[in-house]
Amino acid sequence: MGKLLLMTVSYMHFSVEHNSGHHVHVCTPEDPASARLGESFYAFVPRSVLGSFKSAWRLEGRRLKGKGCSVGSPQNQMFWFVLLPLLVVTILGILLGVSAVIYFLVQSVIAVSQLEGVNYVEHYGLQRKQISPGRYERVTLAHAWNSSHKLTNLFLFRLQLHSDHHVSPLRRYQILRNFEKSPRLPMGYTGMLLLVLIPPLWRKVMDPRALLYRV
Repeated sequence: MGKLLLMTVSYMHFSVEHNSGHHVHVCTPEDPASARLGESFYAFVPRSVLGSFKSAWRLEGRRLKGKGCSVGSPQNQMFWFVLLPLLVVTILGILLGVSAVIYFLVQSVIAVSQLEGVNYVEHYGLQRKQISPGRYERVTLAHAWNSSHKLTNLFLFRLQLHSDHHVSPLRRYQILRNFEKSPRLPMGYTGMLLLVLIPPLWRKVMDPRALLYRV
């Protein structure tokens, strides 16, 4: 169901990259979906979108190699992740015309922008300590921003309690826990997603907070 929903916004590769890439490399230079200190939202989005897509291809290639299959195998999910949204666009164009295609593409851009906006907020400026070349400390409660605002957590299935999601990735969203020692956002995601649109104001609010958690 998750993949089908992602198909409706042309972002199916997220199902591979988020689970096998982002959760492994979060808050390290290897993770395209972790925003760097001082990086604006407008610089982050193209880096995250392109980097996540490339990472998903690498991860899928590694999975297929482990199964003894080639990257060109029909079992390569990435082929389907590209073809299925194109199939949707084609069907919309045939049945409903160009306006439907434009609408589909615009709503996909809006949805992906919102998703990447959340990614930007969730880990901005946080980093894991490198313990040896290519190896980093385990993910802790200090590696994601959290908000305990009840209303937005109700709307987002407690997604804003994001530290627990990374420390306990198998825990269902509805029972994610709030930890007071986790980095705290000054407001819920609704307000933060508006703040990211104004980089100087974002940095004024968030950079001093992020510096408190830098290793």
